[in-house]
Amino acid sequence: MKYLDKFKYYIFIILFNLFIFIGLFFLMEYSIYRVYHNIESKYYFNFNNNIKFKYAIKCPDNYYYLKDFFKENSVERGNEESYGRSPDGLEFKNRAPIVIFGCSFAYGHYLNYNQTFSYKLAHLLNRTVYNRAFFDEGFEFMYYQVVDKINSPFFFSDVPPSDEVIYIYLPDHFRRSFLFVLDICNTWRRLHYSYKNKTFYLDNYNNKFFNLLKSFYITKLLNHLYVEKYLLSDKNIDKVTDIILQYFIYTRKILQEHWKKDIRFTVIFYTVGDDKYAMIFKKKLEENNFTVIETNELTDENLVSKEYLDIDNGHPTEKAWDLLTPLIIKKLDLK
Repeated sequence: MKYLDKFKYYIFIILFNLFIFIGLFFLMEYSIYRVYHNIESKYYFNFNNNIKFKYAIKCPDNYYYLKDFFKENSVERGNEESYGRSPDGLEFKNRAPIVIFGCSFAYGHYLNYNQTFSYKLAHLLNRTVYNRAFFDEGFEFMYYQVVDKINSPFFFSDVPPSDEVIYIYLPDHFRRSFLFVLDICNTWRRLHYSYKNKTFYLDNYNNKFFNLLKSFYITKLLNHLYVEKYLLSDKNIDKVTDIILQYFIYTRKILQEHWKKDIRFTVIFYTVGDDKYAMIFKKKLEENNFTVIETNELTDENLVSKEYLDIDNGHPTEKAWDLLTPLIIKKLDLK
């Protein structure tokens, strides 16, 4: 009986401590959620205040499934917040189109379809423009569209061969590429690749255990803290820019192989703040035959003023694209 009593005692101690640990863990989880819900709702322009405390074990079945994402009738659906942009200038059929990649700046977040860079570019040139950007995305979304086994056939069936590709670059794209969730309170997993042995490996979104693990708020917080520290270190700049450069080299190579033609690939640095990576990254792009344009070299106008950058949502206004689009056309000698 003595040994049985000791066994029960140890089991009780173990279960009691496990209960305390689980309780403290979820108290910490909820505390992190509350703190960052307040921070992100105050400082992030597109933050959804209705985001609840929850975990995501299973990704949607149509996770990043592009077949119905970019459609010609997305404007008629009236829901550009949920879909990619429809092509602009489809009535202009006499020339090869232009393709645009990037994030919300290129997408035209908070703008009507006829206020975006892609629309203005199409109608100034009388040339079809395929806007394949989306908000909160970056390098990975560009690469994913042309390389993913399931989704790349939709890209190449939707987008005709082009000889002009433009990427709108923001400094924050570097940070995003190392995060698996953009905001700590969000449960929506970002596209995330690991780079090993000169190959990009997409995360496994079907693994429920890792989905749960990456849903913990402490995991997301540690990921953000690590990425910020990693990117702030000058010793990592060369390594990071080398990795990001491969997204562009691989994407261009795939596009040229599919389209069987050379393309001019332009990266537009949209200047909205300090960017310690810009000078090194620009040099590496140019050394690899990419065309680079910096918006602050196109104009002396203050592009972060409220006239050109909406202070309510932090994105370019229509007036910004009215200013920049003709300057980009002139710089690239587009016709």
